[in-house]
Amino acid sequence: MPKSLSYFTGLFSKLFSNRASVLAPDLIRTYLRSMLSKRDVLLESVRRFSTPQYFFDEPALAASLSRFQEVFSKHLGRFRIFYAVKSNSFRGLCKHVSDAGHGLDVSSGVELTMALSLGCKNILFSGPAKTDAELSLAIQNRDKVTLLMDSAGEMERVAGLIQDSEWRD
Repeated sequence: MPKSLSYFTGLFSKLFSNRASVLAPDLIRTYLRSMLSKRDVLLESVRRFSTPQYFFDEPALAASLSRFQEVFSKHLGRFRIFYAVKSNSFRGLCKHVSDAGHGLDVSSGVELTMALSLGCKNILFSGPAKTDAELSLAIQNRDKVTLLMDSAGEMERVAGLIQDSEWRD
């Protein structure tokens, strides 16, 4: 027999009762209602593809991005939203964020390559210990990539790569 919403709410409350900060019960209920309303689709997906599976709620993501944009635009004249790819590098999620006009914050060559393959036009490359190949890729795509340099040494390496290449303007 399927579990009720109150069962899950109670379970979450017990699990997190010893924590200093707990999600508001209304927020938990909203999340659980959303998941339970999709129960049949999720169970069918498990039957077909097994587990684990990772899902993201595209309408919820769109609403969150829109709300974030709305709130911050009231207080800041100019700002851009960048999604940290390291928090969840699922291509569909990153593409959705990029297609909505937001940027991707990448911290490795793998993430940079993925962001470029998605057609992202606003990439922040902020990872430590970048290789020359990763720096070269960022330089080649400088119309899309903002390169945050971690040290004077990295800045010197970038200058050398530009000096030794056809990328000089």
